[in-house]
Amino acid sequence: MKQVKATDKRLSHKERLIRLRRKQAIVGRGLAPFVSFTVLVLAAISLGFTQGHAEIKIVQAIPTKSFGFLPFFVAQEKGFFRSEGLEVSAPVMATGPSIAGLLSGEIHLAPADSAMRAAMTGTPVKAVIFYYDRPTMVFVARPEIRSVKDLQGKNIAILSYGSAIDFATRQIMKTNGLADKDYTLVPMGPEPQRILGMVKGLVHATLLNPDGAAIAEGQVAGLKQLASFGDLQKTPFSGFAAGDRFLAESPETVRKFLRATLRAIVLTRDQPQAAAQVAERTLALDGKVALSAARAIAGAIGTKDPGGFTDAGMRTWIADNAKNAGRKDDEIKVTDIADVGLLREAQRDLGIRCEGGYGCGK
Repeated sequence: MKQVKATDKRLSHKERLIRLRRKQAIVGRGLAPFVSFTVLVLAAISLGFTQGHAEIKIVQAIPTKSFGFLPFFVAQEKGFFRSEGLEVSAPVMATGPSIAGLLSGEIHLAPADSAMRAAMTGTPVKAVIFYYDRPTMVFVARPEIRSVKDLQGKNIAILSYGSAIDFATRQIMKTNGLADKDYTLVPMGPEPQRILGMVKGLVHATLLNPDGAAIAEGQVAGLKQLASFGDLQKTPFSGFAAGDRFLAESPETVRKFLRATLRAIVLTRDQPQAAAQVAERTLALDGKVALSAARAIAGAIGTKDPGGFTDAGMRTWIADNAKNAGRKDDEIKVTDIADVGLLREAQRDLGIRCEGGYGCGK
């Protein structure tokens, strides 16, 4: 048994406490540097873990919650954004405010179609990715309309003035020999309202996504499909643009967004059934309608350059839109309205080989 020293025995309880505290202080001073270092290391590890796993908030404005933006919903539901450390929200917003948001920094991504038209007039924004290499919309009409020319003097529903639906509708009419004065465009909002307008006879035709066209067929007896916009021209469609400042200051964040979006585009192309299931859940579509529409848009996603576009396709887009921007198409360069640098990097990150697209060799 351990012997207790007499001297310790004679110490009072108070004196023993004082001695113990002195010893602890001496030991504590010796360990202080090590304790401080450990705390700093743990703090640094904790900070690094937080920074490495904190989700960066991104706002991707969309003009309407519709099937045309299916790759976005795929990226959300499959966790592609989250795997890149991004938290992406998609408020429904008119094109004007969304472009203004790009400039103020409140919006990070906005519809490319409107942004590129703004870029033609000097607004510092650039398109960075496209879901499809051609328009996916179909032009449908009430049963009494037998051809596009029959729409002379009639009402045609669009989403809103300045939207991609607006410009695409004008292009279809122009291709069929009708000028703006020959018909009336009626802004009616998202597809359900436009379909209802046809049911009630308030409008005679509208452009719809494949799912909308399938739904409309069930609501408008004898509905006619007058044209597929993708057959009229092969121009990049349903893309997104970012502000020049955001591209310059946060290239890695943009690259993360592009990687996640590319994964969603490729899944939508290669696994239309899986994409259709996402559409069922997020857009409340009937299963058969969703699958039919998913298969229809899969053909509009390029196999050689997903997310990108061809020089010819973009030059055609410029020619179609330059006049409305008060410019001559031959004075506008592709680099004035689009920047594919980070897209090409994101493709390489994912092992996607770019062939035949604009800037593939860079």
